[in-house]
Amino acid sequence: MGALKRLCLVLGAALTTTGCANDIGPSSTITSVVITGDSTVRVSGTLQLTATALAGSVPLPTGATFIWTSSDTTKLRVSQSGLVTGVAVGAANVTATAMAQINAPVSSAPHAVTVQADSASSATSGPQVHSRTTVQSIRA
Repeated sequence: MGALKRLCLVLGAALTTTGCANDIGPSSTITSVVITGDSTVRVSGTLQLTATALAGSVPLPTGATFIWTSSDTTKLRVSQSGLVTGVAVGAANVTATAMAQINAPVSSAPHAVTVQADSASSATSGPQVHSRTTVQSIRA
């Protein structure tokens, strides 16, 4: 009976390992973060940016929370959902840092956003910009 139990355990482990070989989930190592969205917003206007965590070149569908920051909050502010609001004419960078459940935080490259003077329309427009950074592990 002991040999049959061991055989079932080994077969179960083999099937589980095979079934998860291509699994990209919360336990996958984040290697980079990409920000997509326009690069221009008007004073008092808004702009939605999106961050994607990648494991190599594969987007991770779940498992990371993003922390959004602005390099100059006197020019633009960014909410924790990636919504940018123009405050004053000028430029600043937006960064998204992926806080994974398992591995160390990984930050995007700065995403440059220019704030333009307000006009009759507060619609946003501008070229699509993709920012990407790759992280190298630092071990002591």
